[in-house]
Amino acid sequence: MSATPVYKFGTSSTKSTLKGNILSLAEDTTVNATDLWNVAGGADGSTEHPYEISNVEGLQYLADYVNAGKDCADLNFKLTANIDLNYSEWTPIGINGESPFNGTFDGDNHTISKLKISEGNDNAGLFGINSGTIQNVTLTSVNVTGTSNVGGLAGSNDGGTVDNCIVSGTVTGTGSNAYAGGLVGSNDSGTIKDSISVATVSVGSGSPYGGELVGNNGTGTLTGTNYYYTTPALGGGSISENCTKLYKLTVPTGITVTSGTSKTIDDTTYSAGNVTLQIGMGKAFVNATGIADAAAGTDGNVTITPTADVTITADNIYYSVNGIDGLNVSGGTSKTVSGTTYYAAGST
Repeated sequence: MSATPVYKFGTSSTKSTLKGNILSLAEDTTVNATDLWNVAGGADGSTEHPYEISNVEGLQYLADYVNAGKDCADLNFKLTANIDLNYSEWTPIGINGESPFNGTFDGDNHTISKLKISEGNDNAGLFGINSGTIQNVTLTSVNVTGTSNVGGLAGSNDGGTVDNCIVSGTVTGTGSNAYAGGLVGSNDSGTIKDSISVATVSVGSGSPYGGELVGNNGTGTLTGTNYYYTTPALGGGSISENCTKLYKLTVPTGITVTSGTSKTIDDTTYSAGNVTLQIGMGKAFVNATGIADAAAGTDGNVTITPTADVTITADNIYYSVNGIDGLNVSGGTSKTVSGTTYYAAGST
């Protein structure tokens, strides 16, 4: 843990210079200290009182701090607000092997949006090289380009841990043998757990190392359940069984997902396995392309199993009509399932 408070120092002078702890005076100068991590509020980098990051300046200062060679091995950082990077060019946190990020960064389920890296360097991502722990953070609408070891969250996960993180956007590796992954470019002896990537990943001509989750898994491991949208999940290295494919699920207004695996990222809903929809009252049936077993349900609940992207419209939903003495139902669009006839809304 840091023994002294951490502030960002600056001067009021254009002639005097401040480098590290050395101030060279050339005129009357006021030195100012900016509290970017809520040190004044009691944050000290400990597990109980992590440094708090609430804006772009605080996040950028973390990059400056790590890239200056500061050791974060015993330091904890926590996001306390969503941050919009607004596609300003970003310098990764931990730019080389001499200064990786080796602390704990907890996104606290907040979102960092519009990350941009376009300068084409190695180890490109929000974090360049991670040897610590990154957890509970969502990155949306990333636009990251690098030569090799390129990822939305981290260029290289070098013995580090990535847990419960989500990435969407675009990741591009331009090198002839680039490692590019939506989540992590290279996972070397690192661990990835319960994370998701729905990013679009592309690599240079001839490179086999482009993966939705990881470009090259190497000696890394994936644990828990990790989700991806576009194959392959892993561009190279050992393939883990702990990867599950997602499909887009589009439903009409008023229909909700009540159970099963469903993730909404950038206003797009993705699902995996069995998903239960709340359609309305009574018994209903769904018939749509991309559903393996369009199941009939009761009390307005219908369970579907997508095998491709699924778009359900009102025309795909059929309802049963309970028999009433003297009532005959004829005409309309109907489907018969297990002896029960279902009718499209408004067609009978």
